[in-house]
Amino acid sequence: MDNILYTIIIYPITQIIEFVFVFAENIFKETGLSIICVSGAVSILCLPLYMTAEKWQEAERDIQKRLAPKIAKIKAIFRGDERHMILSAYYRQNHYHPAYAMRGTFGLLIQIPFFIAAYSYLSQLEALQGASFFFVKDLGKPDMLLPIAGGINLLPVIMTLVNCAAGAVYTRGLGFKDKVQLYGMAVIFLFLLYNSPSGLVLYWTLNNVFSLVKNGYLRLPFRKKHLLLFTIISISAFLLLCYTLFILHGNPRVRTLIAVLSAAVGILPWLIPFFTGLITKIKHIPWTAGESLPLFVFSILILWTATGIFLPSMLIGASPQEFSFIDEYTNPLFFIFNAAIQFFGLFIFWPVCLYFLFSDTVKKYFSIAFFAISAGMIINVFLFSGNYGRISINYIYDSSPSHSGKEILFNFIILCIPFIAAFLLYNLKKYKILLTMISACIFSLLAISVINISKINTSFIELQKYYVKEYKKVKEVSPLFSLSRNGKNIVILMLDRAISVFIPHIFEESPELRQIYSGFTFYPNTVSFASGTRIGAPPVYGGYEYTPEELNKRDKISMVEKHNQSLTMLPHILLENSFIVCVTDPPDVNYDWKGDLSIFDDYRIKESGIYTCITDSQYTDFWLSEHDLNLQKTGDIIKRNMFWYSMHKGLPLFLSVVFRQMLA
Repeated sequence: MDNILYTIIIYPITQIIEFVFVFAENIFKETGLSIICVSGAVSILCLPLYMTAEKWQEAERDIQKRLAPKIAKIKAIFRGDERHMILSAYYRQNHYHPAYAMRGTFGLLIQIPFFIAAYSYLSQLEALQGASFFFVKDLGKPDMLLPIAGGINLLPVIMTLVNCAAGAVYTRGLGFKDKVQLYGMAVIFLFLLYNSPSGLVLYWTLNNVFSLVKNGYLRLPFRKKHLLLFTIISISAFLLLCYTLFILHGNPRVRTLIAVLSAAVGILPWLIPFFTGLITKIKHIPWTAGESLPLFVFSILILWTATGIFLPSMLIGASPQEFSFIDEYTNPLFFIFNAAIQFFGLFIFWPVCLYFLFSDTVKKYFSIAFFAISAGMIINVFLFSGNYGRISINYIYDSSPSHSGKEILFNFIILCIPFIAAFLLYNLKKYKILLTMISACIFSLLAISVINISKINTSFIELQKYYVKEYKKVKEVSPLFSLSRNGKNIVILMLDRAISVFIPHIFEESPELRQIYSGFTFYPNTVSFASGTRIGAPPVYGGYEYTPEELNKRDKISMVEKHNQSLTMLPHILLENSFIVCVTDPPDVNYDWKGDLSIFDDYRIKESGIYTCITDSQYTDFWLSEHDLNLQKTGDIIKRNMFWYSMHKGLPLFLSVVFRQMLA
């Protein structure tokens, strides 16, 4: 249950943080700057929540201030049950409940999931190890900037001071209880993060700086009277900071970013009136919050269905064997369930929470935005699916496809259509048309997903019978191949995707290997008949009768049957010539990815001269335990990359490069 709650609440935030970090790292190649980008992105995303929390807290303080005199009199006069009854009646008269006091802590509560997500990602981020940023030599370790008493971590102290300054501005004019609460949190974070990696402390310090700026703007009395002066001072301070960083930093990418940010901040005050006017127009769109709710619900449902169920079931349904019996995850349907839980948090839990936090006007924005996003995702999935080639079980593409500028521009123009349609149809009070279209799409996706899941389960049941029979984890290593000391030995190693021209260079770099393989003959001019296993393997096992050209001549026999025949040809010939034959892991039997020995059922008896077995994945756990190694589990990789695979397939093409890197 705890893991499901983490996946729903924390995991989406963690993936957003990872995406921003990878995106910034790809552009600027600077780990410290990437952390700054993550902090800025999270702060901007949280800003609406902070603004809502501020309104709730102010409303709570006003109510408590208004009710306080009467409550004090009641407590002074009455005792026990009588006091409780009178207070309850007084609260009802004022439409208030003591539980509403929790609204005052909302500003702190919303920080918890973001802190947990940042901590879980940054505290274990390998990119921080050894990365320096200005005065911090290693972002993966505590900073130890003050060489006093064995070293004192300075960043946590700076973080706490900034946090206290933000709290002092925020609690100006408030009661002792509010001040103790904020200062207490600052001290708690000091102890929690004191020995944490300096990259994580840098992230949280920047969050506190943002909080200080926000509180200064919202709480200081000159906010409205001297807004122009405050803006000029803020921009000047920012430009001074940028100039200082520009001088200190030698990375040209970083300096370019600083110049762009400086220019953006300079023109920002001139853009505010434009966006304010646009928002004013949206406010007057003629529909109510009650009418926007169905569209919002259907939009998030289609997002969740497409990414969490449809796309995973389509991928796994193409090859259920590859996703079966992975680590402790036996049934491949688990990975669909896990993806559904992940996207439930991203597209159901968090959007619903945000939707009901805001005003009716903001709910209109949500309805428009999520309809356009859901429609755009469907367009990308079905119209811009792209030909990315084959993808491995770890979601690594064979090739590195790219999109031309024309493709990206055309995709962007097409994706603008849902936004335009939403505005037009809502203004014309034709939103029922949108509901009909999107509901039909949901049911279609669900129907296809159910069919895929049924096929996956059927395939798994058949595979399970064979898997139990053939796949057994070994507890010790025993000989599989018997080689003669005096007679002839024929050893055929089919190394999938091996490139023979590299072998001489490998021997040159490692002369000891040449001695080890001195009894083998290397044929440098051999070639494969195809680049893929299913076409390249049959000639190796069956000879020239199974080259692509010869296979195509026998068009009355299925390709699967011809493939299976080729795999039995060489073992049968060797058996007829009095060889003892051992066959392990024949490739793609019955076009199944998992090993299959059923084609040898008629003569795979050891006494008759043929011995067959599956070695793939059978010795991995044994070898790891023997060498005391712990590798990342394939199941964990699939769970993580399934999320990014769906995102990659559903979002615009200009983001595809970054999302493919998330799969790398």
